Amino acid sequence: MRAAPMLILLFVMSACSRADEAPEAYVTVDVQEAEEALVVMVTLENIGEDPIRLDFRDGQMLDFHIVNAGQEVIYSYGDDRMFTQALETVLLQPGETKEFREEAGVSVEEAAEIQVSIPAETTEGVEAEALRTTKELTF
Repeated sequence: MRAAPMLILLFVMSACSRADEAPEAYVTVDVQEAEEALVVMVTLENIGEDPIRLDFRDGQMLDFHIVNAGQEVIYSYGDDRMFTQALETVLLQPGETKEFREEAGVSVEEAAEIQVSIPAETTEGVEAEALRTTKELTF
């Protein structure tokens, strides 16, 4: 009976130590004005000391929404797109980056904020929250 609490304690301690050692990711967003569109550039960087593994359920490795001043979605990256229906895995080594560049058919006057996520189904070495960011758009 005394062994059960000790096993639980060891399990919790080992999980905490692994979480403390987990590598981190950093998502940056740059949005530039183009003719009748916005160019969205997203960079995912492994800033940790260990590899990061991201598993995707399909070919969509980026998602973003552009909202207006009233927080209404005026552009959704995934709308009207088809993605390959194949499992994809991305492995980022320490210091390595993955870059995405997409155009959004939205005018500068309408756009107020962009909400970006890397929609990995499962992650290893990074918390899912680190794969999301929001940026206020000012031009």
